[in-house]
Amino acid sequence: MRRQKALLCTAVLILVLGAPVRPGLAATPPTLTTIDVPGATFTQALGINNSGQIVGLYIDIAGLHGFLRQAAGTYTALDFPGASSTEAYGINTSGQIVGTYDLGGSGHGFVWQGGTFTPIDVPGATGTFPHGISDTGQIVGTYYQGATHGFILQGGVFTPIDVPGARATEAYGINKTGQIVGLYFDGSRDHGYALQGSTFSTIDVPGSTMTLALGNNSGGQIVGYQETASVSSGWLRVPPSTFTMIGASSPSTGAEGINDAGQIVGWYSDPTTFLIHGLLYTDPSIAVVTPPGSNPGTGTGAGTGTGCVWAAAGEGQGGDTEGRDQARGEGEHAATHAATHEGQHQCHDDDSDVEH
Repeated sequence: MRRQKALLCTAVLILVLGAPVRPGLAATPPTLTTIDVPGATFTQALGINNSGQIVGLYIDIAGLHGFLRQAAGTYTALDFPGASSTEAYGINTSGQIVGTYDLGGSGHGFVWQGGTFTPIDVPGATGTFPHGISDTGQIVGTYYQGATHGFILQGGVFTPIDVPGARATEAYGINKTGQIVGLYFDGSRDHGYALQGSTFSTIDVPGSTMTLALGNNSGGQIVGYQETASVSSGWLRVPPSTFTMIGASSPSTGAEGINDAGQIVGWYSDPTTFLIHGLLYTDPSIAVVTPPGSNPGTGTGAGTGTGCVWAAAGEGQGGDTEGRDQARGEGEHAATHAATHEGQHQCHDDDSDVEH
């Protein structure tokens, strides 16, 4: 593992969230911080907990790595032993991290805590991709076994998650109430969903051609990614159904995780270079708990991670994922994603033999 000092830049983006101020919180303006792992050419922030710890992935000359960023700004590289690549997606309040790694050309999951990796594989699956972890250790993710399914792992038992009638289902985030968010493919487009108990609720940003729900907090606030005919952006959904777009001044953004303090992590493409940077967006007006730094406590629930790497990647910053999707194309869903995202969708592991 390596620890490095943070490289934090002020982003040249103007991001405004129009959420009302919660009682007892000062009307502090939202702030945005760029997250770049030192030496990286590509960084995405994918999960955040209530202590402000952030996980994600980055690319440097040596390849694809996961990372853990402390609230103070120091970085730790996360590399599964012997793997060709590692990606970190979710983190809970206890500091448990879930993610994926590539070993021998196939995708596997892991839990990391205190420097120790523990593999996660759905029995019989050809690929397992954990995305989120709750404070109680419940893990959600995606696996491939003839088709694409979501899963929840609790008490050592894997339980499939499948939206009724969907051709593919993926799970990305879970909060302390047990609410799970993710996406499903109905044969023509992707929709987001929220699952509480046994009830699925579809989430579609009005006017979008694709909506993905990628992270949630204990207040039921959900973040994700959406595309229209002309715009792709991250979004925040405040219950019951108020959507706010994030990053309108960037060519493309993604919102991947949210904690109870109203901190959102994700990524954006630079409007000049089109390189991908991680972002940390903080809006105290949407906080469920007091933001980190204002309260010595650890908060009331886990910020959840997400899973997909949505990147308007330039040459050398993500490669030709369209060709990879079509080559691997295990099923109609993979082919549809390849055609829809025109090489911008890099999900799970660069070299995994499973592409949803």
